[in-house]
Amino acid sequence: MCLAGPSRSLQVARRAARTPCHEAGSECVVRYGGRWSALKDAGGLRPSRIQRPASRNPKRGFGGEIQRPVPAVAPPLARGIGGATAYLLARRRAPCAATGFCEHHERTVTSGRCAQLSTLASPDAGGRDLRGQRRGVSGVLSSVAADRDDESLAHQALLYGSEEEFLAGTVAFIRDGLDRGDPVRVVTTDRNRGWLRAALGADAGRVAFGESSQWYRHPVRALAAVHRTVQEASRRGQRLRMIGEPWSRARTVQQSTEWARYESLVNAALGWSNAALLCTYDTGVVSLDVVAQVVRTHPELVVNGGSRSSPSYLDPAVFNAECDRSPLPELSAPALWFGFDGLGQLVSLRDFVMSQAAQAGVAVLDVTQFLQAVYSVATNAIEHGGASGVVRAWAGPQTILCEVSDTGAGLRAPLAGRLPSSRSTARGRGVWFARQRCDLVEVRSGPAGTIVRLHLALP
Repeated sequence: MCLAGPSRSLQVARRAARTPCHEAGSECVVRYGGRWSALKDAGGLRPSRIQRPASRNPKRGFGGEIQRPVPAVAPPLARGIGGATAYLLARRRAPCAATGFCEHHERTVTSGRCAQLSTLASPDAGGRDLRGQRRGVSGVLSSVAADRDDESLAHQALLYGSEEEFLAGTVAFIRDGLDRGDPVRVVTTDRNRGWLRAALGADAGRVAFGESSQWYRHPVRALAAVHRTVQEASRRGQRLRMIGEPWSRARTVQQSTEWARYESLVNAALGWSNAALLCTYDTGVVSLDVVAQVVRTHPELVVNGGSRSSPSYLDPAVFNAECDRSPLPELSAPALWFGFDGLGQLVSLRDFVMSQAAQAGVAVLDVTQFLQAVYSVATNAIEHGGASGVVRAWAGPQTILCEVSDTGAGLRAPLAGRLPSSRSTARGRGVWFARQRCDLVEVRSGPAGTIVRLHLALP
């Protein structure tokens, strides 16, 4: 079901009537063509629940329902949408009813499919579809174009809703790499690995397969791992090709933000390399908010096997500044705090952190890396942040939180502490070290100083 757009008159939106145009039991929200502002004007309608068929999302409970906030204004993806981006959003929704008028696309439905989708997907007589991609004999393009400069990074996204769409965007990518002698790594789900093994046949033995739930456990560690893997291939004079399925472990808005940040940082961390990375997203699993972030963090999109530039891509520094725009949440007064103004005083930091761990009933070994992270950030504050600082600590039933603050001049480099150490500034190396040893590290920095919050989830 869809929320009708303004051209079907605002009274439809005011009464929040939903006109069937998709599969039974599914629902979508119109997010393009200026309709969000019209819905907002009609009474501030802000749907907060998206229903999908439970069968399309077997790993989720609660009857397939996903609770998530929906913004009251359109994200950049939704403004002036066209070309491949329009196609991606259209494909994100289920096919329209077999016959009749589709309220969702405002088109007459023919041949069991919305006319708008048919127009977007149909090639002309010259073999060129309306997204500007030239098809080969098979109708599938290599997602890394043959005339691409192999000396530059290729970071692409593929949004797929079926086995056919997944294979159309990945098999040519893999075979092209094998033909060129590139090492090919695929980190995806069990189901997707099965699809690829069947499609590749004997060539599957030349591909290094991995499990996405293992590789993508932690966004910072995943960034460090892909950086290390690309470096190893580069030392051998090879171009790494990798297919990955991120976001598999994101369960909260905060986790989704950190995985979006990971995708954005890949462009900065590997900008020196010639790696070819293809990130795949199952549109039957990820939310529309994730789709919106995908096109903002990947320079290129893969549509029907062909690649093109993403019209909504943002520079990593701009994207990360946007993620950090909101202030950190207010916290209650800490049970303990510790002031320091020299490296010698940090000897007492271990006892301070361990007292919080003991209060939470955590063994010493479980917080060893967390302690190293706090120590690293405190050392950073002394050496680069005004030679003094304060550590505050909170212990709860599920987490330990330490905050290190200083009154230095702040982090001048926009991505300080977010890139692998060889790419970070001197000030940022301590924070990068800490990010790999904590479940979450939040940073807010300005002329008045820097605040770093380190989170450790308890077992």
